[in-house]
Amino acid sequence: MHAPPHAASRLCPSVPRPFAAFAATLAAVAAVGASACSDTPTAPTSTAAVAALPSFSTATWQGTNSSASVSSRLSPSQCVSALNGGTTPGTKVVVSTCTGGPEQQFVWNASGEIRNGALCVDASGGQGNNGDHVILYGCNGGQNQQWTGTTAGQIIGMNGRCLDIPGSSTVDGTQLIIWNCHGTQNESWDEHTITTAAPVPTPVVTATTGTRAQVLAFMAASNLASVSAIQAKGGAYAKYESDFVTYANRHWASDSTSFDANFYDRAMIYYVWWARTGNATYLDRANKLAIQARTDIESWNYYPMTYNLMLDGVALHALVTGDQRSAAAVAKVADNLANPHGWFSYVAGHVGDAEGDSRNSARILNGVLDAQLLQVNSPAGYSYAALLPDLETRILGTQSADGAYRWPNQCNFDKPFMTGMLNDALIRYYTSFQADPQIVSAVQKSVDYLWAHDWVPGDQGFRYIGSPNGCSNPSSGGTGGATDDLNNLISSGFAFVAKQTGDASYFTKADAVFSGGVYNAWITGTKQFNQEYTASYRYLALRF
Repeated sequence: MHAPPHAASRLCPSVPRPFAAFAATLAAVAAVGASACSDTPTAPTSTAAVAALPSFSTATWQGTNSSASVSSRLSPSQCVSALNGGTTPGTKVVVSTCTGGPEQQFVWNASGEIRNGALCVDASGGQGNNGDHVILYGCNGGQNQQWTGTTAGQIIGMNGRCLDIPGSSTVDGTQLIIWNCHGTQNESWDEHTITTAAPVPTPVVTATTGTRAQVLAFMAASNLASVSAIQAKGGAYAKYESDFVTYANRHWASDSTSFDANFYDRAMIYYVWWARTGNATYLDRANKLAIQARTDIESWNYYPMTYNLMLDGVALHALVTGDQRSAAAVAKVADNLANPHGWFSYVAGHVGDAEGDSRNSARILNGVLDAQLLQVNSPAGYSYAALLPDLETRILGTQSADGAYRWPNQCNFDKPFMTGMLNDALIRYYTSFQADPQIVSAVQKSVDYLWAHDWVPGDQGFRYIGSPNGCSNPSSGGTGGATDDLNNLISSGFAFVAKQTGDASYFTKADAVFSGGVYNAWITGTKQFNQEYTASYRYLALRF
């Protein structure tokens, strides 16, 4: 039975919450400028006096991804600032004397977010009421993090309310609010583009040009059969290969290199299909998508939220072409992911927080693994090889005794597709880095749970969301029929267990999962096409 395409879940709620559980605060983030390519882990301070720079309306700056300071027309010597240089969610956004320092450098991207380092300018509470305080918070795409500039210098947020200095105060440290727009100078701003010299990047990758075999090895699929060999098996296998050709061409024509096109890492998918076929068209598309993904990562100052982290394709671009800019992007992102005192390390091993889901753990583990396999030098001096086992331990520690990975943010449900993504990341870790027998046990317990609780035989697919303890949450996808679009984020786990244990019954289950996805997934959808092919080739590599 075909299930309609599901809505993508977002990572973080907009409403602030206490962060007392953190054992350590976030590390200082890299320079905000999207054009800066510093290989040092600390942000440079602009050497230009902000007051001496030309000013422009906020409408000119919006969507440029350029780094800027923002001064008040009420008191031009004061700039929007993260209070005391804070880099943790909940940091107050205030006005203070302009310095041009990193706490006053913001990037306004095309999606309407205004970022300082890893965090977004956020009208707290998520309601858009008059007087809501403005803070920095984890970027989540909420309406209270969307801003629009005007030629009059206003910065307009949720419910059409303006970024406002309450009481027209000129006291350093005054926290900003949103308020009804009334055209006065305490709601008018000028941007000052930050121009800092970009240092010459240091080569950080040992590979020069990667071969097709190296691409498959990098993605833990060294023995992946050719397209023709899989097609010859007929049935779902032949349809899988022919569908790829049909829909890859269709989506390239409609999507090109848009952000949506690369969600679930279509760049990586194209590199794998180039490796399988030698088709130069796939290589060209992979390179173009990877460069766009790298540009996005740079605009986020190498600190993307994990729900939109697509790093494998960028790493493969560095491997295949020897591109040092892509290698540097991988290294900088990996440093933020691997930082043992940072946000990502906390998320990867913590199930008591809303962000502690297995999808994010998978992307964190894969990102650090990308840097290790690419053999990039860490700008912060980390040893990825030393930090990866610690990440593994943290992640495996989030598994329940019955094998489920539950998400407290949604009533302790398990989400099979997120679990499948984590299993796939663990398989890659096991195959390419360290064959820890704990992983075999964890993946087996996990797929046993999924099959017993979340597989819907009549639909030949898994529920989008599980339903332990009788709890229901219909707004999060319900607990009824299957969402076959997601089957092939899950199939590799069953094949891995069969391969490692010799129990052929897991191959039987893996085949059912794979076939259900091939015959029922709605790959006309951009995201659904990517979900079908982003991990299923690893099932094939394990199966044959």
